[in-house]
Amino acid sequence: MAKYPPTPAGTRIDAALLQSMLPEYVVKATDTDRASTTAMSADPDLTAPVEANAVYCVEFYIYYGGAFNADGAADGDFVTSWATPSGTTGLKSVIGPGTNASSSSLAHTVNSVRLGVHQLATNVQYACVRNATNLLQLAYEQAIITTGATPGNVTLQWAQESSSATATRVSAGSFMRLTRMA
Repeated sequence: MAKYPPTPAGTRIDAALLQSMLPEYVVKATDTDRASTTAMSADPDLTAPVEANAVYCVEFYIYYGGAFNADGAADGDFVTSWATPSGTTGLKSVIGPGTNASSSSLAHTVNSVRLGVHQLATNVQYACVRNATNLLQLAYEQAIITTGATPGNVTLQWAQESSSATATRVSAGSFMRLTRMA
């Protein structure tokens, strides 16, 4: 298996080489609230550059909250997607409260979990089971991606699943981890 960066015998070990071996962390500094919108748009913080013709492990730890959507009521919930450079391939795995999960004020009570593997640009819906922007849930999304000839950014996009005047929030402290593999 290829290692990044390659370090054949005789490679000079310096700060730049050591730095290139570390994963990059992007931490969301402030909350972002979105209300009355189902239009997917980029999170202002959860984005990172990727180089052309490279392989990365990308992880999003998304702390979110908002109005609970009782399977069809027009009141919130949360949907995500990824924006990647043209030619990027990979599949993302997702874990979070399923859209048919019941509302609960308890952090540990989720009776339906979404587990899946999807294309990078597939919209993935999660329930806001705690029914408030300040009572957070976790959605975890991860992929091994291979970029094509075009460099660019990997960005979390998100919106409300159903339009609601009650905001859906991606909270400060959410983060992405990007590790170059090849």
